[in-house]
Parts: sequence; structure tokens; C-alpha cells
Amino acid sequence: MSSISSKCIGSGRVLAYLRNDLAKATRSILIIGPWLDDYFAQEIIRVAPENIEARVLVRGEKNVEPRAWIGTQQAMFTFRNHWKVFQARQLGLVHAKVICIDGQITYLGSANWYRFSLEKAKEIVLRLPINEMENLEEELENLWECGTDLNLSIKTSETNIPRAGLTSAKPAIMGPEMSQEIHDPLDALALKTLRENPTAWVKGKKPQKKTSNWRPASSKDRKRLD
Repeated sequence: MSSISSKCIGSGRVLAYLRNDLAKATRSILIIGPWLDDYFAQEIIRVAPENIEARVLVRGEKNVEPRAWIGTQQAMFTFRNHWKVFQARQLGLVHAKVICIDGQITYLGSANWYRFSLEKAKEIVLRLPINEMENLEEELENLWECGTDLNLSIKTSETNIPRAGLTSAKPAIMGPEMSQEIHDPLDALALKTLRENPTAWVKGKKPQKKTSNWRPASSKDRKRLD
């Protein structure tokens, strides 16, 4: 494992750091995030040793958008085929985005573990030793313990299912990736409400009304107002 130093990682660079650290992993990886996609999973297993213990905690099907759930299922399938010791759990509205390698190096920040967030969105992620942040390890373990086993009867497209069964080699064809932003279901509900009811507003921010005789201020008025 490389020497550990705290670092703030900007947009588009997280995977490069992750791959470097994962290639040197010897014991474990813990991945926590609302949803995943297979692009992220393939990037992880490309370098992560098969003999480390892997744990993944995500939201369950009822708490994510359908397309996010499809991507998460495929990512889980890819992980399960790669790691010999693999556990998957679900936890309601988990919103944390954390990766911990060997119980030493931790990545946490705004980035979600899918392609759009890692390559296009403007994110900030911290890479730091887990013992530099008080109670971080305990909080991660608390989240894991609060989770329940995720049903791994994962349905995927036939082209991605190895013929010899789940313990055979990794799928040759990459599964679904998320190349657009995924919204929290509660946000989606709010957006739907705003579309259906133009007079609605976010609490504390009333809409500005335009009257039928509204017109831009004239140059003379603007000078007077200035």
C-alpha cells in the first residue's frame, strides 16, 4: 500500500487514484453509495485483487429510480463474479458515498459511484487515512450493521450471464452504465409536482408573478433607478 496522505481530488480524477490504491490492496474493500453502475464495477475489478474481502452497501430497489436499480444490479453481478468473498447489503435511504480500502485509505465526498458522476459532474472527493477523522471507522461500520442482506437473485441481460454459472469468469461485455445524472426519488417527486403545478414553490421561496401588462424597464427608468 502506498504511503497515505490526505488529498482533495477534483472532478474526473477519482478513478485514477482509486485504481492505484486498489492495485495495492491486500485485505478488504468497503463500498457505500446509493447506487452503482457496471462501468464503475468494471473499473474496480480491473485492478482489485480477487482474494480480498469485499462488502457493498447500497439502497434497495424501492428507494432508487428504475434505471439506477438496473445499473446497481449489474454492478453487483460483476462484483460477485470477481471477488471470492463478497457481501452485499441494502439500507433504505443511505446517501453516504464512501470507499474504504484495507481499513486504511478512505475516499468520501460528493461523487456517486457511477460514470456520469465520476467523469462529468463537478465533484469533490477527499482521500485520507481513516484514522485522521475521529469516529469515521465506527460510523462506516454502523451503516453496514444497519443494512440488511441484499437479494442477489440478480436479473441481467443474457449476453452478460456466463454460461457456466455465477462462479465462472467475469462477463466479457460491459453492462449498463449511467451517463446521465441520477436524482434522488424525493427530488424527482418535487420536480414532478412543480411541473404539474406552476403555482407551487419550494418552502421559503415564493414565485415571482408577472402581470399581463409587465414590460422591461425603459432606459430612462433604468437611469432613474440607478
